[in-house]
Amino acid sequence: FWGSVVLHASIVVIAVGGVCTGLTAFSGELALAEGQSVVDSRGAYYAVTREPAIGSAFTGARIGLSEMSVEYHAGQVVSAVARMHAADQAGRSFEKDVSVNHPLDVAGKSYLLLDTGYAVALSLRSELGTADPMVVNLAAETPAGWHDSVALGAAQAGGGMLVAEMTATPAPLGPGEPMPADALKVRDPRLSVTVTSISPTGGPSSVLWEGVLARGQSAPLPAGSLVFEDLGLWNSYLVRGEPARWITYVGFYLCIIGAAWRFAVPERRLVVLVRRSAEGHELAVSRSARPWSFSERSDAAMVSELLRGVGEECLEDPA
Repeated sequence: FWGSVVLHASIVVIAVGGVCTGLTAFSGELALAEGQSVVDSRGAYYAVTREPAIGSAFTGARIGLSEMSVEYHAGQVVSAVARMHAADQAGRSFEKDVSVNHPLDVAGKSYLLLDTGYAVALSLRSELGTADPMVVNLAAETPAGWHDSVALGAAQAGGGMLVAEMTATPAPLGPGEPMPADALKVRDPRLSVTVTSISPTGGPSSVLWEGVLARGQSAPLPAGSLVFEDLGLWNSYLVRGEPARWITYVGFYLCIIGAAWRFAVPERRLVVLVRRSAEGHELAVSRSARPWSFSERSDAAMVSELLRGVGEECLEDPA
């Protein structure tokens, strides 16, 4: 009896957990480059696919990527580990090596490793000095390298916009040479850059400089230069928050306990039917045990005692 009660109660708990999880769940994606950290806020995500109907979507925790390590064997990735650090609003700090199926859990959210690509560190130099380096996550993987573009600002007063088209490789490559099999192992990186001035009036664009840069080299700009500082890696993460999922877990455990209880303790039933007829009294006895019975002999003895007490013949064999 009690096993059935627990088993049916677990179904209710699982249903409640599903509803609560649906009302409080969060899902989004963010990207981090090596050495970069962000606060868990809307601005840190490039995509938010689900926000909770109840509660806050963002925790305010700080998440960072210290470094990314990728190992190859026979041209195949065998290990991709992100050394991450985090601090929640209570001031507690965490460090963890994150890999596929081994996320970072902090402030009720799980950060699962998705993709990896190149991140280029650039800086702009002018007569006023050198600006802080900016990190550009190259989004498109091509046979020639990882490619993307970035706006550098106005070419000059009243002029067009400067745009740098960039393609990064982990090592020097010859014309038409494909990317190496261990593409994410950065050794002696190169950055192919094309600086273009785009007319504000919609006129034709003009190429100001085109070439290949090594670390520390620069491309000339109308009012300074663009310096290739370094090439690292970026990771994208699937971020999920399900603060009410523990309710579903409780229901699941109750289901296991109830099922084990229900089938480990047999259910015994004894039915006795006494009917008056013209010949006297008729007695029918039936017994059952599900799924099995450890007390068959005691049941048979109880039925025999009942028959002797009634003193009538049994219409059916109780066995």
